[in-house]
Amino acid sequence: MKEIPVPVKEQASTVPAVTFAAATETLRSTARWLLTAAAGLGGLLVAGLQLTSLGSLSLTAWRLWVSVGGVLLAVCGVAYLIMRTSQILTNEWITLAQLSVDDFQAQLEGAASSSALLQEIEVYKHELYAQVAESVQQLYRRLIQANELVREAVVDEADLRRAAELRAAAENVVHYANYYETRIRFKALGRQFGYAAAVIVVGVLLFAYAANPAG
Repeated sequence: MKEIPVPVKEQASTVPAVTFAAATETLRSTARWLLTAAAGLGGLLVAGLQLTSLGSLSLTAWRLWVSVGGVLLAVCGVAYLIMRTSQILTNEWITLAQLSVDDFQAQLEGAASSSALLQEIEVYKHELYAQVAESVQQLYRRLIQANELVREAVVDEADLRRAAELRAAAENVVHYANYYETRIRFKALGRQFGYAAAVIVVGVLLFAYAANPAG
């Protein structure tokens, strides 16, 4: 297979992949802390609600069912927090192949841009991969060719150097893509926490009102 030439340039200024990996891990660590806090909140909620007071209410009393509804509402709010936080820790790892395929399919469909992620990568391409390729697709193709040549042992020192540059650029793109996705999910988490907190408060207030009648 004939190699697609990679322009040999002076060392370009790129952001090391380890920078994005560290940023992603920071967000994930914060998410793990929030997950622990949400689980703790659920435990405190169950322990704090005086569920024994429900025993004094008749099965036909509206207060019983409002109290039960309040408890379920609060528990659902906590469960929602735990689910949304855990999604940050379990989201699928984005690969260079996925980015390339998505970009190609979007072009076939005549889309102006494949996704917000690809737009973001395009904005920062001079910091990520522009020193070795013009697009994510081209980077992926050149990386495949470079790996094949290395495997077939038909490369010289310059080829090995270019292959290393391609791998470094690919690593930059992949780590940035995963950092971007984690960051977007984490930003959305703040809004979701606000909604869930409101639901939990409403549930607790309903329980407190219905389960503890005055007098």
